[in-house]
Amino acid sequence: MQEPLYYFSFGGNTFERRKKLMKKEFDVKGMHCKSCEMLIKDTLEEVVGIKSAFASSAKEKVIVDFDPTKTDEKIIISMLKKEGYRVINSK
Repeated sequence: MQEPLYYFSFGGNTFERRKKLMKKEFDVKGMHCKSCEMLIKDTLEEVVGIKSAFASSAKEKVIVDFDPTKTDEKIIISMLKKEGYRVINSK
């Protein structure tokens, strides 16, 4: 699992932690074209807590930045399966 990403807002001389995001990479089978990539991106980005999603049919990878207090890996995998894709592995 990768280290969380931190987003900061600058207030005077101090930084405040606003959001902690996790980045996960999924090996996904069943993507064939740009339409598949867009379907995955659009579907995942509608999930509460997912900030961004990127899919590559050529590399058979999906990369998701999400807030672990609002969603988790199981929800992401279930959304991919719901759309007809197979998740082989996550990192």
